[in-house]
Amino acid sequence: MAQGEEDIARAAAMGRAARYGIPACLAGLVLVVGLNAAGLLDRMTALACAVALAGFAAFLFLLSRSERDRATARAANARIRAERQAPALFQTLLESIPDPLLLLDARGWVVDANPAAHRLFGVRTTDRALASVLRNPALLDAVGAAIASGAVAEVAFTLPVPVARHLRAVLSPLRSSDARGPALLVLFHDLTAMRRLEEMRVAALARFDSM
Repeated sequence: MAQGEEDIARAAAMGRAARYGIPACLAGLVLVVGLNAAGLLDRMTALACAVALAGFAAFLFLLSRSERDRATARAANARIRAERQAPALFQTLLESIPDPLLLLDARGWVVDANPAAHRLFGVRTTDRALASVLRNPALLDAVGAAIASGAVAEVAFTLPVPVARHLRAVLSPLRSSDARGPALLVLFHDLTAMRRLEEMRVAALARFDSM
């Protein structure tokens, strides 16, 4: 099996695990709360079960999203290398990727972006330095390191305005003979829903502590 097919198969397996495992964990959490409220489960056992179930659900979610993000980034990287000489096909490919994606040159300037990126970061995204689009030190440092090293990397960061969003960026260097062409593919994934799940877990634990 080719590397790309392995990535897709692995991401699909992780997606299935999360799709069935997370609802099962949440159902188990509800059951534990109910048993504790009915006096059929002591408080400490219920608390331990709740922590384990919520933690496993969060683990499945993060694992599935990370595998999917890496597979998407590698697939997009391979397709971009293959299709860059055909502008129409390249643009179609770029627009079909649902997650926000930026292409940067070796200077760290945004040379292209897909519609999802324009929606997230604003319509004036291209032909600008990344630092003027996203003023986040952790991301900018990771971008500089990825361009310099040529190694795939990940970085998590938060956009505080206009609405707080927690994002993870997968940085995938591109091999190009054109010094002015794209040097780095940056694929973003929104982790805000995951953070809210974590907040719900913390709130559930707080309720147990107050019982």
